[in-house]
Amino acid sequence: MLIRLKRIDRKEDESIMFNFPYEENEISNVYNQLEIEVSAAPNCYIDGVVYDSDMNEVLKGKECNIDELNFLYKRMDSFDTKERKVFFASAFVENPKTIAELINLSFNTHCYSLVSDFNNLETVGKDLYLLEKQAVATRELEELDGGAFAMEVIKNNPNSRITPYGVLYKNSNEPEQI
Repeated sequence: MLIRLKRIDRKEDESIMFNFPYEENEISNVYNQLEIEVSAAPNCYIDGVVYDSDMNEVLKGKECNIDELNFLYKRMDSFDTKERKVFFASAFVENPKTIAELINLSFNTHCYSLVSDFNNLETVGKDLYLLEKQAVATRELEELDGGAFAMEVIKNNPNSRITPYGVLYKNSNEPEQI
């Protein structure tokens, strides 16, 4: 994914384009081009993400650490389409301020359920149930009244939020600090 970075201490300079993620043996090139030292502290500024408006919305304007940014992009590469939507919806709601918070959120998407289509409440309910439980026996899922479960979640979930990706529900899974 193409991203434009600047040094924190030179925000007035032109940004430099990079294609994240990088392999560990290639990341030093990013440090060299930006002329910054390897550090655990934030060492660059995200000027923008190219060709990915969702990622741009999440990252633009944040100060970050190159290694953390690389790790976040590796996490994003491992997501399927559904996981990406849940990540972006939860980032929209939670509004993480740092890359470390985004990384943590990427490990806790199982704490959220996203519904984009309410046309079949039976299917919605079964999806919500499976997302919350993470694994169930096939028979248990077949016997579940998905419509009733969906209506229960919709009526009794004070944490639901409308996002550009659908309605996001906080389920009963507890987030972990990674």
